[in-house]
Amino acid sequence: MVGVNIMRYTIELCKVGIVEAGILRVEQRKRGFFLYLISILVVSITTMVGWDQSLVIFFSILLTLGLSMKTCKKIWLIPTIYVSVSLLDVIHSLVMIRFVGLSYEQMQENLLVSTGINCITLIELFLIYVIIGRKGKLQLQLPPKKHLVLYTVGGGGVALYLVCMQVAFTHENKSVFYDIALISLTCSVIIFFVIEILLFHKTSENELLKREQLMSQQIMKTQAEYYTLMLEKNRQIRAFRHDITNHLTCLGILAQKQKYKDMQDYLADIGYFWKQTEQEIDTGNEMISAILKDLTTQYSDVEFVWRGKIQSTFTMSYYDTCTIFYNVFRNAFEAASQADKKIVEAEARYMKNILYINIQNSFAEVPIMKNGRYESTKEGDEHGFGIENAKAGIIKNGGCYAIKVEDYIFVTEIIIPET
Repeated sequence: MVGVNIMRYTIELCKVGIVEAGILRVEQRKRGFFLYLISILVVSITTMVGWDQSLVIFFSILLTLGLSMKTCKKIWLIPTIYVSVSLLDVIHSLVMIRFVGLSYEQMQENLLVSTGINCITLIELFLIYVIIGRKGKLQLQLPPKKHLVLYTVGGGGVALYLVCMQVAFTHENKSVFYDIALISLTCSVIIFFVIEILLFHKTSENELLKREQLMSQQIMKTQAEYYTLMLEKNRQIRAFRHDITNHLTCLGILAQKQKYKDMQDYLADIGYFWKQTEQEIDTGNEMISAILKDLTTQYSDVEFVWRGKIQSTFTMSYYDTCTIFYNVFRNAFEAASQADKKIVEAEARYMKNILYINIQNSFAEVPIMKNGRYESTKEGDEHGFGIENAKAGIIKNGGCYAIKVEDYIFVTEIIIPET
């Protein structure tokens, strides 16, 4: 009997240990084997004394794995894992009772059957450990305290349901246990739906955070490109200023020799070089200028014209500026790049203290109108999000957004009051 209990204890210890140290990756000390030998001695002595081995095995596992942890803060995982693993054993027992035709007493008396059920759970947990191991290290994240009650009630309901179903197979008064099982199952279903709603809410939050992260990355990328461009322009200006004295000397020599044609060519070359040092697009707002510089580089075959200037009183945040204008202008450039006449025009002007921006672009196909708005023709899961984010940013800043089609030109109008 001692050998049987040692085998039972070893299998249970392996199951809980695989989940704790293997699947959840709880850090362990190097004294686990020593503690295991001590626990075997305890199981052997208590078996000979005649103690209840169910409690002995539970507390031996708790002490062996708990003392093996590097931190005692997560020792509560041991009983939680033990109960969860026991539920798997209960499920396997119910399957054996239902489909094999064995009674609960027969399974408990038959050492081969009871050991086989425990080994099935052990194999399942080992396969999960192997699959998790291939996907890299799993970081254990404890659930929020406000959700622990839900997990406790839901898990307790499932456990109570399974236990009642198992007892009902062997007890004469089955109706009582069926009633308890029904109540437990109902509680578990309710908790399941609550958790589903919470997960849906968290998924929506994660999707929003993902979009904000992508937009933040775009802001940083645009700013980096803008400042790189400014550094290059400054370098060219310094180089030009360094050589200006030499240029004036050469022009003076050409004037003395009355080589006016050569002077004209020389001045034309200087003018061309100076034009290259000027910022190609100056909207008055460095973020919008950087966005347009980035897009005109990407869509070099699209002609772009900017008129007007945004005043320095424009104080919208970089995040909202990038969200609005990057998405709006990117859509305009994408549509124009597919048309025969590839052109995008934008104008900024003020009506008192209200900024009005008009964007016009050519397009290849007439946009689809549905439910009073134009639908995105892009493919993929992310289609349509750009303009929706831009509209949300405009409304957030107290503005309004309108689009229309006039003479085969797509027109976007943005009105933003300045604060």
